[in-house]
Amino acid sequence: MTMISNFGSRAALRAATASAVSLALAAFALPVVLPCAAGLFLSNSVLASSAVAAPVQDANRDVINLKNGTSELGKVKGEDFAGVELDPVKGDAKVIPWAEIAPNGIAYADADWQAIADMLAASRYAEAIPPLEELKADAKRRAPIRQNVLYFHALALQRTGKPDEALAAFKELVTAFPKSRYLMETGEAMSSILGAKKDYAGAAKALNDLEGGAGDSSFSAAAGVLKGRLFEEQKDWAKAGGAYTVAANSKEVPPAVQMQAELGLARTLAAQNKKGEAEAALRKLVAKDGPNSIMAGVWNGLAELAEEKARAANNGKGDVEQLVDTVFMYLRGVVQYAPIPGESTHEYERALAGAARTFRALGEVDTVADRKRRYQQLAAQRMEQLKREFPNSIFAK
Repeated sequence: MTMISNFGSRAALRAATASAVSLALAAFALPVVLPCAAGLFLSNSVLASSAVAAPVQDANRDVINLKNGTSELGKVKGEDFAGVELDPVKGDAKVIPWAEIAPNGIAYADADWQAIADMLAASRYAEAIPPLEELKADAKRRAPIRQNVLYFHALALQRTGKPDEALAAFKELVTAFPKSRYLMETGEAMSSILGAKKDYAGAAKALNDLEGGAGDSSFSAAAGVLKGRLFEEQKDWAKAGGAYTVAANSKEVPPAVQMQAELGLARTLAAQNKKGEAEAALRKLVAKDGPNSIMAGVWNGLAELAEEKARAANNGKGDVEQLVDTVFMYLRGVVQYAPIPGESTHEYERALAGAARTFRALGEVDTVADRKRRYQQLAAQRMEQLKREFPNSIFAK
């Protein structure tokens, strides 16, 4: 995947970014004329880089698609924080680390679960709850399927505005699967639900319980990311930075968790008005290949720094060109790095809110009446989308 590692000039950044988000801009009818060099259509290479891997299903065997383009066939025996335990068609049983598996790269030989997975992929969470509950009641389902059912049932409850029920469901998941593959996602969800109630002590206890239940040193280090985010919510930047530093420097955490920690450190630097250091940290991350939720977070961080400069330009009157650059950055997290099913949506929500806010600013700064009206419409549309998809989002308030 090609990333931008040199931000040289604003024109170069716009040209590189425009090709990645032009599909979204076409849909949003962004009322600006982009340079021809920017490309008005999404290239095949960008489409390939942003697409979610589609597992090829086998009627009788599970399929694991790997990032290197190959596949493993067999029976998935278990999934935990470290990886997937597979009994392959050929050879001995083995554990495949998550870092080697393509996003959304596992397809199970279970028609009932795959039907639900299709609903979840289309964000039909409310519709998926009844069949999830039916499958959840089937004690004969094998462990990997049951774990996925428990996790997505909890997630569906959260996404449909039932936080207390979701919290209970997440606890049920980690009771049944204390080393769950979804420990990070579950920790974030539980912290979010309790943090929304300002129950930071309860959130801290939930994370400690996850850590104790897992009994895994690699997760203990990774939990620093979750604790750092909790400290961020309380604006305790020193403790947040300390927690992120522990995770970032650990040799036991997966690469994706290390990136999460480095991203958290960049956020704490920006919050403490160390903007130059924050931007340098984000520029290093943008050149890496990470999960969508992390890459969206990187671009959101850069967008927020750019937005601040754009609003302050021209003696506080704002600059249209710089605001357009900022919109491109936020739309990375909406289009190119949208979350795959089951992945954290925090940065996606943040990107939608940022795009709405920047469109609104463009409507205030631009002097052409037709463009001003269109920018305001786009701002309203993005905020309506955020509230529709995530009614309880902290970014929608």
